[in-house]
Amino acid sequence: MSVYDGENLINYNSGSSDYQTNSVTKSNVPIKTIVKVGKVSEKERNYLKNTTIHERITTVDGEKAYIHRIDPSYMGIAKTSLFPEDIAMGLLADDARWDITGQENIAGVKTVVIEGKLNSEYSKRYNAKTFKLNIEPNTGIMIQMEVFDSSGTIKESIKTKNIEINKSLDTKLFTSF
Repeated sequence: MSVYDGENLINYNSGSSDYQTNSVTKSNVPIKTIVKVGKVSEKERNYLKNTTIHERITTVDGEKAYIHRIDPSYMGIAKTSLFPEDIAMGLLADDARWDITGQENIAGVKTVVIEGKLNSEYSKRYNAKTFKLNIEPNTGIMIQMEVFDSSGTIKESIKTKNIEINKSLDTKLFTSF
């Protein structure tokens, strides 16, 4: 499990009290990062467009495999919240295991609440039984995820503390190659 408190990234070793703290520098000066990304063809961009979760889950050598859409922006860890297809395919593939249970405001965002039971694979992975997701319905952004054991203790969580959706960006910050 990892926790970022605004200054430090603390990585806990699952199942023990071991942890590692990494300082994260904060500065008012923007960090300029140049990333060259190869061109994405129209075929690649549209590959899997308009497909369902069920069409992107297959079996390879007896193991369940997920076919992911291309991520030309290389979102890294941010992909977990901003483009949560791993969670969608893993937790929501079986419609009988979850329900939409309401709405909640998280980090100033009106979310749809999805609650359900983990399948055996994810139950082992998280050492838990149930989950709760808060999803922004217009974008699919996962604002919060909580995974609970049988006593209701949170075993794993992701929580967005601050997010701005559809805010204008200063285009001067971006360079086209």
